[in-house]
Amino acid sequence: MIRRATIVLASLAAGLFAVAPAFAVGPGVITGTVSPASVAPEVEVCVVEVQPSELCTAPEPSGKYRLTGVPVGPQRVEFVPSYRSGYLKQYFDHKSRLEEATFLQVSPPAGSEIKGIDAELELGSIIGGTVRAASGGAPLADVEVCVQGAGTGIPFGCSTTDIAGMYALAGLPKGTYKVGFWGHGSSAKYAPESTLVEVPAASSVTGIDAELAVGARIEGTVTAASTGAALSGIPVCLFAVGAAVPTRCAFTESAGTYSLLGIAAGDYQIGFSLGAAELGGDSAFGESAGYLPQFYEDAAARSGSRSLSLVLGQIETGVDAALLSVPQVAPPALPVGLASSPTSAAQVLGEPARPRARKKKCRRGRGAKASKARSTCGKKPHRKKRKRARDAQIYTTGYPKIDIRPVNP
Repeated sequence: MIRRATIVLASLAAGLFAVAPAFAVGPGVITGTVSPASVAPEVEVCVVEVQPSELCTAPEPSGKYRLTGVPVGPQRVEFVPSYRSGYLKQYFDHKSRLEEATFLQVSPPAGSEIKGIDAELELGSIIGGTVRAASGGAPLADVEVCVQGAGTGIPFGCSTTDIAGMYALAGLPKGTYKVGFWGHGSSAKYAPESTLVEVPAASSVTGIDAELAVGARIEGTVTAASTGAALSGIPVCLFAVGAAVPTRCAFTESAGTYSLLGIAAGDYQIGFSLGAAELGGDSAFGESAGYLPQFYEDAAARSGSRSLSLVLGQIETGVDAALLSVPQVAPPALPVGLASSPTSAAQVLGEPARPRARKKKCRRGRGAKASKARSTCGKKPHRKKRKRARDAQIYTTGYPKIDIRPVNP
């Protein structure tokens, strides 16, 4: 049994799942029965996500389950059938929505058990149909068919047409759905379409067919502006005018060429070398593979780019880009005469200021004497015995000993 996963819209298209982290173990126990028993191997019984994380178990073939390690506090239980079972997700007590679920109060002492938390699962509805080419009527394989809530955008699942162009999507609750058709693989050249479908409860809605027309195509080459060399692996993204996120992206081949297929009629902008973090925004694009972002035609931002008006079946060639390299920032140069000196960095920074001792005033003919207790006045020493250090100032600081006399005296 595969542990439940959180599904995002992008993951539906790629078939990827993100597994939730481990759940905090508690002393509570919840038991019950899932029916019909025939679907029990396809069900997980879970404590609803909290952090978000979850605790799940699989029922026995008889439908009975025992969920242990439930944390203390109010908890909600959900019953999650697999997609292939065709049954609907349910929350206790017989609710279809999380906000309607009944809370169970898990309390000490350890080993306390809440019994009778049962579920009687219901079959969902099915949407099915056939996808064909608008010209000639040939069945189209490899077309991805995805269903999402109309108005909410919540994804409910995807399927792919077989060699006969047929598809089926099961386990759908009652509601209105947007069914989208996207060409992939052998059908990549066909433009996407969508339609709205009203689905009754526990029913089979067939004949949701589609006829896809050949879409527009954009081709071009990406090179380095400095050398003219072809650049491979550069992302090229197609934006509908006014849309924040790209409709689709492709990568350049070894010869620097790219091709964007199956484009619906409309107005578009093309971006090259856009950073992944910036693909959801309209500005502040990041560089890719050491090259600055660029929009067709030679624009640094989308606001200044040229848009292309495309119709179905149109082939737009020569949509090229010559990318500029990311500028290399050189380190700041040191002053002349200090670059080769081992103490130049400290000299440029400057030495810490040393506090000056306050001199005691003495009457004429007498100078200050330093003693352990205090400073006193005494007769000045003979000038020949005085030490001078005016020609050199050598300080010991946090740095090594540094001679700060001029480098070129």
